[in-house]
Amino acid sequence: NKQLVAEYGKELVERSRAAAVSLGIEACVAGGTPILHAIRDGLAGENFKAVFGILNGTTNYILTEMERRGCSFAGALKEAQEKGYAEPDPTFDVEGYDARYKIAILAMICFGHAVRVEDIPAEGITRIDRVDFAYAHRLDHTIRLIAGAQKRAAGRLEIFVRPMMIPRSAQLAGVLGAVNGVLLVGSKGGNTLVTGRGAGGEPTGVAVVSDVVQIARDMVAGGGGTTPLGYVTWHPAKIAASGENVVGAYLRLVVRDRPGILARVSGVLARHNINIDSVLQEPAHSKRRLPFVMTLEPTREKGVSRAVSEIARLPFLAEPPLMLPFAEIP
Repeated sequence: NKQLVAEYGKELVERSRAAAVSLGIEACVAGGTPILHAIRDGLAGENFKAVFGILNGTTNYILTEMERRGCSFAGALKEAQEKGYAEPDPTFDVEGYDARYKIAILAMICFGHAVRVEDIPAEGITRIDRVDFAYAHRLDHTIRLIAGAQKRAAGRLEIFVRPMMIPRSAQLAGVLGAVNGVLLVGSKGGNTLVTGRGAGGEPTGVAVVSDVVQIARDMVAGGGGTTPLGYVTWHPAKIAASGENVVGAYLRLVVRDRPGILARVSGVLARHNINIDSVLQEPAHSKRRLPFVMTLEPTREKGVSRAVSEIARLPFLAEPPLMLPFAEIP
């Protein structure tokens, strides 16, 4: 249903209006988390600057179990499947596709413009390792799959789905397990966090029945024909160019240990005018697969991406580098 609404919202609105019926879509975005009602009813007068969300309960369960118990991605995924949080084929969830449709809908409702799903870059969590949480904690951060949309210069919209380093003090860092959370950043009323269960049939059922009850109330009151998408301008939003943001970054490398590795990597970063903030290494790892981390000072993300692509070609890499941006989220 989320894919249908994200890709064919205009057609759905036109058909519901033509038939003079209401269109309820609460369950499309965050399961049992009543985010659309919160935006439409409780925050109708707000001017949103940004929206950040943990919109997939499956991936949040996996990441928080990896963090809490130190289990592997595969082990946490297996548990999620056993509990009914993940499908037998989890690709749609773990690669960020599910959250991409959801942030498209949220962005349309928050900012009033259509968003093409194909304009939203999506990155999943399959490359996150339990060692990343050990390093994240040393930096007083954690890792979450964040779906975000925020206003940038010249009326453009930055929109994305990706795993990010977020401060452990951030509000979304406290969203644990198969729970969804949406942080609405307003220019008038400040920040509003809405949380609720995201994965599973019962939370979704609550959202669907809530829509039905609201539609019934509207009919009794003599209304009807309402939809959260009713005021969206269907001209597509202007999307900010990818890679132009200035971000700090977490760079994790797994190498076959030998002399000169740090100098080689530092040389690549220097050629791209990227400063190293710190170097971290956890003890007791095999010399044949030795992980270590560099944190990078803020710079344009496209420069970091170019440097990471060059580092990936170095002969001592045991696997491709992992780069996670440090999120500036309240």
